[in-house]
Amino acid sequence: MEGDAVQYSDEQLNNAICIVPENEEGIGMWAVRDPFRNEAIRYSINFDEKVVHIEGGSRPMPLEEFKKSAIRVTDDGKSLCSFMQTLNDQYAACHGVAGAEMHIMDIGMTAQQLRDSDKVEDKYNVGMFDIVTSDLRDGLSFMDLMAKINAKNAPTYESLGLKDLYSDHHEGEWFEIREHPQFMVEQIRALFGSYMDNLLDGFPIERVSCLQLPAGQPLAMFIEEHADLVSQDAPFEGGNIIPGYRTSPVGHYRGYNNEKDEHFDVIVFSDFMGTYAYAWPTPEELKLQNRAPGM
Repeated sequence: MEGDAVQYSDEQLNNAICIVPENEEGIGMWAVRDPFRNEAIRYSINFDEKVVHIEGGSRPMPLEEFKKSAIRVTDDGKSLCSFMQTLNDQYAACHGVAGAEMHIMDIGMTAQQLRDSDKVEDKYNVGMFDIVTSDLRDGLSFMDLMAKINAKNAPTYESLGLKDLYSDHHEGEWFEIREHPQFMVEQIRALFGSYMDNLLDGFPIERVSCLQLPAGQPLAMFIEEHADLVSQDAPFEGGNIIPGYRTSPVGHYRGYNNEKDEHFDVIVFSDFMGTYAYAWPTPEELKLQNRAPGM
């Protein structure tokens, strides 16, 4: 090797990694900011070998170690996001930002590398990335979204008495969809709507209540204490939006809270992340057919 080798301590590397989005050929490259000269040094990633090649360095750096400190920046040095953030958060931080085009390409390449992973966190990471980069839209303006989120209605899980019926068996807590941070993401709202619209009979999606438990929890047995099975429906599938995604069959239950005199519908299903119950008021025309479980 010609010239002097450039050496960095672990502390210097961990405090100084950033990303250079382009070189003269327009190819995304990686860099480390010299802690003494504050200069960007280019890097390139070899995804197949899972290493990062340091410009001027004598040996590659493990990709996982690099990601712990890597920061995406624009061509003028503006910080965008950390490599440790989820892919969809990285995409959101870079999308539409001048000088971040190569980062968008790299995030997509990273997602491709994770598609065959069996790790739950990788499946979730890629699935969320697929959703936020899709063409799904619900057409909701920001002002309309804020109005839905901040509406003063009592939470559905309280008005239906779900917290009273299902409160003492598991560690999960009921929440309304509008209370979840992901409700802010248009593509997630649109995908959820595509699954739920035909079930809700016009009931607002943001008012649907959810109970989420870890994967493997017997949530259906839990729901059956106060609701009867109406139908066993086909699994939800990701189709072209989330390739390969498929839930368990969806159990559709209908229940009655005698104390509140409220009828409610619940669907229960599971996927690789957890087990879920989504509940809403039974449509008016179906209440006459409903009865207290076991009667």
